[in-house]
Amino acid sequence: LPVGIAKLIYAWQTRDMGGFILKVLIALAYVAAGLVLVINPLEGVVALTLVLAVFLLTEGILDVLLAFGMRSSSSNWGWVLANAIVTLIFGLMIWLEWPVSAAWVIGTLLGFSIMFSGLSRIMLSLAAREALNFQA
Repeated sequence: LPVGIAKLIYAWQTRDMGGFILKVLIALAYVAAGLVLVINPLEGVVALTLVLAVFLLTEGILDVLLAFGMRSSSSNWGWVLANAIVTLIFGLMIWLEWPVSAAWVIGTLLGFSIMFSGLSRIMLSLAAREALNFQA
C-alpha cells in the first residue's frame, strides 16, 4: 500500500516526462494489491501464489532461452537448462494445484527455486574460474 502511494506521487511529479497514465495504472495496481492483502490476507496469499506461478513459468521459459543461447559459449550451459526445467516444473505444480497450493507453496517451492538458481550460478562461476586459470 505505501509503495502504491509513493508510485502515485512519483507519477504526479514526473507527469511531464511521459507515461503518466501507465505510471498511474501501475500505482493503482500496487494500491489495490496492498488493500487486498490488508483487508483479506488469505485472498492475498492465494493471489500471490498465482503471481508466483506465472513468475516461475516466465522465468523458466526465459532461462531455457538463455541456456540455449549460452550453449556455444559455455560448457556449463546445462546447469542453466536444469535450473530452467526445475523452475518450470515448480511453476506448473503451483499452477495446476492452485488455489489449494497457496497453503504451502510459497515458502517451499520458492526456496527450492532459489536453491537451484544459486547452484546453477555457482557452477557457471566455477566454469569461468576454470577458463581464466586455463588462459593464465
